[in-house]
Amino acid sequence: MDALHSLNAHPSHELAIELTVFDTDQAKLSECAVQWLTEGVRELAGSGVLGAAGRCRTSGKGYSRVPTMSPREGCNRWGYVAVAPQDTFEVRYNPYTPDVLPWLREAVDDRAESVSVTSGVFTRDGDIGNSDVSISAVFDEELPEYVKLVVYLDERRLLDPESAPAVRDGLLRSVRWACDRYNAVFGHVSYRHAGEMTELERFLKGYEGDPTSNTPRWRSRLRGYSWLMVVPAEIADVL
Repeated sequence: MDALHSLNAHPSHELAIELTVFDTDQAKLSECAVQWLTEGVRELAGSGVLGAAGRCRTSGKGYSRVPTMSPREGCNRWGYVAVAPQDTFEVRYNPYTPDVLPWLREAVDDRAESVSVTSGVFTRDGDIGNSDVSISAVFDEELPEYVKLVVYLDERRLLDPESAPAVRDGLLRSVRWACDRYNAVFGHVSYRHAGEMTELERFLKGYEGDPTSNTPRWRSRLRGYSWLMVVPAEIADVL
């Protein structure tokens, strides 16, 4: 009980696991993002994530809010896709089922600011509970040759002795999955900060602390120094 009380009393901090992928071919970047949001999420949460939304129809335009979902036989997970188009505050939603994949791919091809998949387990009452997976592909209009693959995670899941081994193994599988397939030029695990800054960038001012300015400098400079670093070969060779 003392250990459980200590865990519950621990302040919750959100972790960001980020991989920056570089490619001059935008079609390949789109494919990377789609695969991350389908295959990558399975590495984190298993094959039951896709199609977990239960009895819920998809919308060709997307819903203005998270759609109502209910459990279905053989699957107790819920999941939805959220799309944030460029140059708008609007967010559109759809259940995460095989039927939604064409809509997801279209959003990626249109270079939405972000496309994310969020999933979790239904409560005993059949309601949407807390998420245990949140995975995103993020595009920046000023960085057309890059896509950022991101996982957001409550750090308490890595402090809980029961959940930590599975969460840790899922994170390692997803990072290795991406690095084995794509040109990941930077990656780290750190606390989530506004503007997707690294810990180092938080304390630098102006150009030196701007992720958009620092990302293209991956061949000569790391954006920060965190946990589970992914270092490009150009820097590793110098070291």
